[in-house]
Amino acid sequence: MKQDQLIQRLERIVEPELDQLKGNMIFQENGQYHVFEQYVISKNADGLYTVDKKRYNVRTFSSLRLALSWCIADKYGQLDLSNNLQKLDQEKSAMASDVTVREAMLKQIQDPDRREIVRFKLATKKANLRSVENRLTKCVNLAKYWQIQGFNSNETARTRRT
Repeated sequence: MKQDQLIQRLERIVEPELDQLKGNMIFQENGQYHVFEQYVISKNADGLYTVDKKRYNVRTFSSLRLALSWCIADKYGQLDLSNNLQKLDQEKSAMASDVTVREAMLKQIQDPDRREIVRFKLATKKANLRSVENRLTKCVNLAKYWQIQGFNSNETARTRRT
């Protein structure tokens, strides 16, 4: 009873400013994330996340973190960052599957010379994969920076006097 009254009171307080706040809200509903009133992030059966933006192509990412970072970059008009996020994620997925195949191949090779060659190539591919993951982490951190800058600007200024 008391909780219902608190929720109703909160709704009355927030309702006048809700239109102004919608552009900055992220909420989850029915397994989907609604981001900034422009994007919908949903998880596919294969574990990938799709970002659906009105009148745009659907984008696919390997993690929710990357999908949300892309939404932030797109919202703030950081086209290079949004393109890098998508490109690096696709590169990472391709490299990770390549490493998995090479590891399986390494287990089946009997010839020591060929085995050493495959082991060397595998080490190189793993190093490249780590490099891509590091670049991807830098892009995510940059998206966080842009989101914080948005919060520090007048977007989140009080909408009415307290």
